[in-house]
Amino acid sequence: MGHFLVPAMNERGMEADILDYMRGRYAAEGIGTLVTLLDAREAELEATNIPAPPLRAWLTRLPTAGAEESALERFLDDLTAALESSDAGPGDPPRAG
Repeated sequence: MGHFLVPAMNERGMEADILDYMRGRYAAEGIGTLVTLLDAREAELEATNIPAPPLRAWLTRLPTAGAEESALERFLDDLTAALESSDAGPGDPPRAG
């Protein structure tokens, strides 16, 4: 049987994948303010002329981004759940939440 390499996921790649997935969910649910925020973050990540700020810095700016508080709470709850589920290993018990 041949061996193959599984590429390691870097932080930016993982961030982009999670935020892209969440953007699709919010677009399907019609939550335009979150779609706009995630589109702006994607543009920051894809810009080649200036480096995007780290995720933590972007998250701390969200309360001043103009989105309603309930939308931000939803986003942060969803992001927390996504990160916790990606942190659990195959044999780990589900986290209480």
